[in-house]
Amino acid sequence: MRAWLVTGYDLSKQLLRNPAICKDGLKLAGLAIRSGAERSGATSVSPGITAHMLNSDPPQHTRLRRAVTAAFTSQRVENLRPRVVRIADELLDNLEADTGQVIDLIDAYAAPLPVTVICELLGVPAADRQTFRHWTSIAIDVVVSDPDEMRRASLDLEEYLRDLVAERKSAPREDLISALATGGGTAGQLTDQELVSMAFLILVAGHETTVNLIGNAAIALLAGRAPRHCALTATAELIEETLRHNGPLNAATLRYCTEEINIDGHAIAPGELVLIALSAADRDERRFPDPQLFDIHRVTNGHLAFGNGIHYCLGAGLARMEGAIAIRKLFERYPDIELTEPITNWKPSILIRGVSKMPVYLS
Repeated sequence: MRAWLVTGYDLSKQLLRNPAICKDGLKLAGLAIRSGAERSGATSVSPGITAHMLNSDPPQHTRLRRAVTAAFTSQRVENLRPRVVRIADELLDNLEADTGQVIDLIDAYAAPLPVTVICELLGVPAADRQTFRHWTSIAIDVVVSDPDEMRRASLDLEEYLRDLVAERKSAPREDLISALATGGGTAGQLTDQELVSMAFLILVAGHETTVNLIGNAAIALLAGRAPRHCALTATAELIEETLRHNGPLNAATLRYCTEEINIDGHAIAPGELVLIALSAADRDERRFPDPQLFDIHRVTNGHLAFGNGIHYCLGAGLARMEGAIAIRKLFERYPDIELTEPITNWKPSILIRGVSKMPVYLS
């Protein structure tokens, strides 16, 4: 698949805010095929879970985003803090039996914490959360996932969410899917397909990136890039520098150009695909001096880890809170936790920046 790759900070920020760089999901699928991806995840994912705000432009995007904005206000996020703390404590309590042994920190802690939080927010039963984790790990990266596996996972996920939405419509509960299904969003009633797609987006965006944020922050401490006491005394600064230095996304989701844009003598024509490398932009030395150095004392204001413009991550506040609580609690309980091997198993993904496993020794 042919696409323009944008790596500089200023240009990345400019294009993230440029209304001529669009995200309409149906048009993107056709453009991906014409750009060489005749059979890929981008063309194999079920359209039943793609009608969400991340794959739309105004005014459709405006309406869809307004429907869920109320669920992610700073006060709503703050109200979740006690529950996030309890989940972290419960997961760490479960690890006490493994003291003196090697565990996978991703599987045992970094993944289940945000999965539990977002599933409780949405109203997904606890028994189904591991299945969700499997489906979403496949469905999130349309660039590298196997097309057949992507198709199966996305169809299974769509069927599950469609049944869950129908159930909440007939018997609402105190969860986000119920609120959206019964017209509780400020934008009014969403269609069934929009409900399913919105649930998919919140589920995926609400946990997969936070898993990587927690994991990457732990790596910074365990690999000695930051002193361990930072987990307790400067957690917020640690999380921000992790987002800047080793954020949970390599690149923003795919976009396309709707009118010719000229950049440094290069013409991006209408219909050409654009991939904005957030990780490269946040290590642009013209914006962040000595960018390869992990430095919690640097000014990180303006990093692009959560994107920019109208598609800026709605759950950024929740991700920051979960990341800070998870890291602080982990190092309070296990200050001498150690990596058992160097970190080399980064996911082979254009989109995701994280590791699949993190073997650590609990002591």
